[in-house]
Amino acid sequence: MNDFGALFLQSFLPSLAYQLPVLIVLLVGFIIAITRWRKNPRVSLLTVLAIAIVSVVTTLRVFANSILPYILYENSNMDYATIGIIFSVISVLFNLLTAGSWILLLIALFGKKKTKAPVVEP
Repeated sequence: MNDFGALFLQSFLPSLAYQLPVLIVLLVGFIIAITRWRKNPRVSLLTVLAIAIVSVVTTLRVFANSILPYILYENSNMDYATIGIIFSVISVLFNLLTAGSWILLLIALFGKKKTKAPVVEP
C-alpha cells in the first residue's frame, strides 16, 4: 500500500470516526427535513442546505487536519510557516461556511412564517 493509502486508513478514517456522532445527528436532521418537506418546504429547504454545508465542511475539515499537512509538506516541500498560513486561510473559510449554515438554520427557525387566512363562517 502506498503512503497515501496508509495515511488514509491510519489518519483520515479514524479522525472521521470521531465525528461520527455529529454526522449521525446531521443525517437524522436531514431525514426529518426531507420527511416534513410537504408541510413546510421553505424551512425544509433551508435546513437541508444548512445540513449539507455542515456535513461537507466537517468532512473537509477532517481531511484538512489529517491528510493535507502530509500532502503539502511531502509533495510540495513547503515550509511549516507557509503551511500554517494555508491552514489559517482554510480555517477562516470553514468557519465562514459554518456561520453561513447557522444563518440558514436561524432563518428557518425564526423567519417569517406563512399565516393562513382565518376562516370566516357565514
